[in-house]
Formats: sequence, C-alpha cells, structure tokens
Amino acid sequence: MKLWGGNYEGEPDREFWEFNRSLSFDRRLVREEIAASRAYVMALARLSEFRVVDALPERDAPVEIVGALRIMLDVKVDPAAERDRLSKERTATERDVIGAKAKLGNEGFVSRAPAAVVEQERARLAASEAKLSKLDEQLRRLAT
Repeated sequence: MKLWGGNYEGEPDREFWEFNRSLSFDRRLVREEIAASRAYVMALARLSEFRVVDALPERDAPVEIVGALRIMLDVKVDPAAERDRLSKERTATERDVIGAKAKLGNEGFVSRAPAAVVEQERARLAASEAKLSKLDEQLRRLAT
C-alpha cells in the first residue's frame, strides 16, 4: 500500500490504528478544541465573528453537519435580491432540463449517439432536476 501520495510504502504502524481508535473519545472534545482555536478559525475562514453555542438559532442558513458538530454560516442577505438571483438561476436550470429532455426524447439522438454520450446526457438531466428541486426549496423558504 502506498500512503501519502506514494511517499511511503507498507502498512501503517499499530500505534497509528490505536490513535485512530481513540478519536471517538477525542470527538467529545471538539467543542473545546474549536473554541480554543477561535482566532485561527476566524483568520483561516476570514470570519468577522465566530461563536460556539449549545444550539443553533432558528434561522434559514446553510448548515454543515460533521459528526455531532453543526457549523452554521450566518449570513445576512437581502431576501428580495436573493429571490431574484435564485429565480434567474432556476430559469437557466429549467432551460437545461428542457434541453436535456428534448435530446433524450429524440429517438435519432438516442439511437445514433454513443452510449457514453447518452448516459452523460441522462446524468446531466438528473443533476439539473436535482438542482431545480433545491432551488425550488430555497425559493419556498425565502417566501416565508
């Protein structure tokens, strides 16, 4: 096995595995570790504020879940401008969905195009439809 970009060969030492087994215990200290690293986190992420709290406030904001840790990006946005931006992105994505459906609905395209191209178009359609769903959800949340 080649580790770290091929710089090392062989299996990791037993101590490596023992250390990794201890991580479940260490995860309980994540809150304290992050609080202690506050200045570093703020500089690295270019944050103007950073708080460790027991519970996230009830707000529509992006949340990343990392194990038992939840990280919330609290950004003040202009709801009207955000709705406008999302609506434009939704329109463009809807055009992508319509175009992909038209291609895949064309029997000539499906029968003559290489299988990889057809599959790529199907994947593009699926991704666009998923994006459309997410945009619709964001727009619904902004409407309330």
